[in-house]
Amino acid sequence: MVEENISLDEWEGLFNQLGQVLAEIVKIAPGADLAIPGRQNLPREPGFDYKFYCTANLETFFDTVIEISAGVLEMSDLPHQSLLENSLSDLKANRDAILAYRSFIFLDDFHYSNIIAQDSTLQGFIDLEMSRYSNEVLVLGSVMASVIPSQLERWSWVKTGYEAIRENRLDPETIYLSEIVAPFNRWIRFMWYWGCDEVPDWVREKKLRMSVVQDIKDVVNIIESLKATS
Repeated sequence: MVEENISLDEWEGLFNQLGQVLAEIVKIAPGADLAIPGRQNLPREPGFDYKFYCTANLETFFDTVIEISAGVLEMSDLPHQSLLENSLSDLKANRDAILAYRSFIFLDDFHYSNIIAQDSTLQGFIDLEMSRYSNEVLVLGSVMASVIPSQLERWSWVKTGYEAIRENRLDPETIYLSEIVAPFNRWIRFMWYWGCDEVPDWVREKKLRMSVVQDIKDVVNIIESLKATS
């Protein structure tokens, strides 16, 4: 979505539509019946295992991200180390509750640049080639993570549309777990960039290892800001 020539009311309508669409996806998306078990360990080599990424069941994928990321933190002294450890600890502590939600296919690269809108009407999503198994709290967490500090109201707009299709309010536990998993997509990147002995040149050139550390910190701070406004 390009932020040009759109009124505040139109923005609210767009994000309300986004919430409605996401709720429909959660309701009707095919489940994970065909997911293969996957493997517990990703190869420690440049790049990542694309087949594993797209086809591993959510439980295996989640555990792999946490396991590799935790191993990196144990061996490292990174900026914002305490914040990173706390975020990962929250994911571990709530693992069973997070994974209790039904899993289904959803686009991984969820952010505003991958949403198509014409005028004030939502049209759809792009950049679907890295879709993988997800669930309701991970979807909602992705929305929360896409909000920026100057536009916190967008989450409430999405939530209103989401609850209209859901036909009931999001319960406190679902919101809490969504807040916990909001940084998870960044942890996936952390696993890619830090969990390999070597990384591709483009990762080094763009300094993505340190960038993803900052990204996790930023999402954690966004969630704290959202909590303060709720």
